[in-house]
Amino acid sequence: MVATAFFLVLFSMCYSLAWKPLSTGIEYYQSQIPAQRELVFWLAKASRRVQGFKNSSMTARGVMGGGSPLSSINQSAREMHLGKSISQVTPVSNNGIRVKLGDVVFDDMVAWLVLLKSRYALTVTDLSVEHSKGPGIVRADITFAGGQ
Repeated sequence: MVATAFFLVLFSMCYSLAWKPLSTGIEYYQSQIPAQRELVFWLAKASRRVQGFKNSSMTARGVMGGGSPLSSINQSAREMHLGKSISQVTPVSNNGIRVKLGDVVFDDMVAWLVLLKSRYALTVTDLSVEHSKGPGIVRADITFAGGQ
């Protein structure tokens, strides 16, 4: 009788401490297999797309539709609604461009400069900004280098 009780207690301890957690863990991980397979297929597809971009001969300017620095400046200024603020654009030195902006919101001008740098690789080499009519309104003289 004592031996039977001992074996029942031993069996229930082995079941609750070893077998049950092990089988529950196995069931959980088996339920995750379809989602993991789907993730692997998606990553493989994404990897092929990245390799295609990497092996492609297109440059960043080719992808973004850029051309000469002058056309990049004009196109992006229109896109950022700054086209009317440009009062003068003149080529300077070797592949540089000087742009004079009339009354423009300072934050809009900074966003435009960031766009030119990130999309068209145009770098500001000289910048002169002066206060204009109201708060946040400036006039600027900007020289760019880089691009194509």
